[in-house]
Amino acid sequence: MDDVKRDSEAESVDSGALREARGAGGGLAVSEQSQVAEMSNKKRREARSIVNRSIHRYPGGEEKLFEDIASGVKITDIVGRLEVSEGAFYAWAETTPKRSEEFSRARARAAHALAEQGLTIVDSADVASANLANVRARYRQWLAGKWNQAVYGDKQHQVAIQVNLNQAHLMASKHADAVISVNEDDNTLDVAPHNG
Repeated sequence: MDDVKRDSEAESVDSGALREARGAGGGLAVSEQSQVAEMSNKKRREARSIVNRSIHRYPGGEEKLFEDIASGVKITDIVGRLEVSEGAFYAWAETTPKRSEEFSRARARAAHALAEQGLTIVDSADVASANLANVRARYRQWLAGKWNQAVYGDKQHQVAIQVNLNQAHLMASKHADAVISVNEDDNTLDVAPHNG
């Protein structure tokens, strides 16, 4: 926790120095901008390092952390246990492609836990709590759809129909008794002369 406080204090000192530099000259020179960028890069590295150390102290380490996320443990609870900020945690989770992919997979699996929570909430509701249960279950359903689009996302079935009105009009004008039909296999419009 002391590391987090130290980072927070250093951040406020850095932002104060930045405000002073901007106020004095109306803006930052290129060298000052690169110093500010280096300070923010250093801060991000330090924050990820703090999270890394906290995760190594987490019972079961990184593997257990991703298992907890997959089982539906909220990120706010995890960062509380780690004693780090959410921003630092998400920055750590996106540090490497492998870790980012593992985090995404854990979130996708957590969608199943959310769906089961929604079922439990609805099943345990009585008449007096039905509206509240509905709201809670719908939120979990929505979140599950965001975390695992393939399984819980809205599947909108849309049919694309492409119509060339100029061609249809031309064919119809040539043949006053033309028959217009829609081919549902490939969603095309056919105009053919009527052989009466």
